[in-house]
Amino acid sequence: MPSQEFVPLNGEVLRVVNGAPALVKFYSGDKSKPLVVCIPGAANLARIFYGVHAGSREDDFLSFWLHQHHNFSVLALSYPGETIDGPMRPPAPEYTIQDWGKQTATIAADYIADHGLAKEVVVAFWSMGGKVVEPFSASSTSLGIKVKLAVSLAATPGIFGLRPHPPGIKISSSGYAYRDDTSRSFGQQVRTQNQLNGDREIISPDSLEKLYYTKTPINLTGWGLRYSRDTDGQQRFVDDDMADIRDAQVHNWGALPLIGVIQPTSTQDLMHAVGDKASWGLVLTFKLLSDFQKATSQPGYTEKGTSSKERFESFRDLVDAIPGRLARRVEGTHYFFVGKKGARETADQIADLLQASEKIQAEIDNLLC
Repeated sequence: MPSQEFVPLNGEVLRVVNGAPALVKFYSGDKSKPLVVCIPGAANLARIFYGVHAGSREDDFLSFWLHQHHNFSVLALSYPGETIDGPMRPPAPEYTIQDWGKQTATIAADYIADHGLAKEVVVAFWSMGGKVVEPFSASSTSLGIKVKLAVSLAATPGIFGLRPHPPGIKISSSGYAYRDDTSRSFGQQVRTQNQLNGDREIISPDSLEKLYYTKTPINLTGWGLRYSRDTDGQQRFVDDDMADIRDAQVHNWGALPLIGVIQPTSTQDLMHAVGDKASWGLVLTFKLLSDFQKATSQPGYTEKGTSSKERFESFRDLVDAIPGRLARRVEGTHYFFVGKKGARETADQIADLLQASEKIQAEIDNLLC
């Protein structure tokens, strides 16, 4: 049983927005730059982006390099969860991907307003966090915030079936999902990050277990399972593939921003090391196709002195090239951005992808506007 209530650490703030808790850490940077929003994956708090354990080094974490080296404001947000110390209050096991996107966008908009930041964001999402890109982008747009770029950090898009649910899923007393082998599977990959950083322990197994891992709302996972609570109070997970598809809304192509990809290199994270450029390339291609169809169907659309065939061929060639132009690699495992080496390289790649995306967007606008 949990020994105590969940407690924020080291400048974290536990907020309740739209009826659900969110653990927030903010760094204030150059007000003219986009706010970088960092979203974690399954079974991990956003602490993996900034570090909280005793003896931790700031430069082992992504937020430090984004803030100190590139002068971005950074907002790292954890979804509702339950750690070894207990659940965030109030518990929200019914929390959905749509809830996630709306809550994250609302909090980002609040920090932008409170700190006088430019109304632009770059969203960096890790692992399961890839499923929130459409809800976050659509919600941000509705709040007057422009999503300039989304960056996948070994993330999975909300395409059903890419990652079937693993065995051994259990339900906690608070209704969250967990697996007993989380420490083993993730811990091995963190140990590899140690080796890539001079065989120095970045986060101890004990600290990972106590301070970084979390039980997760099942509705966020994309495993085709949904949280259910019977009238007698019995909690369980039920099969519902279509709910996941409706929730992630990845097929709402027109709501998506440009998407950059940073892939790991290790066979310990084979699916992401091999497949991310292709999976996100598919999403990005259909986003660009949606943009093309919308622009060319407008009553005032003109050809700017070139034929429709020439415009189309130029756009087609650009779309063919964009997934490669927005793809990068950083040496490491699923946790490639943990440890000084990978954290710094990942921050550099995010900044580089932002510049590349601005150039690409100008090329798209030149063809379509």
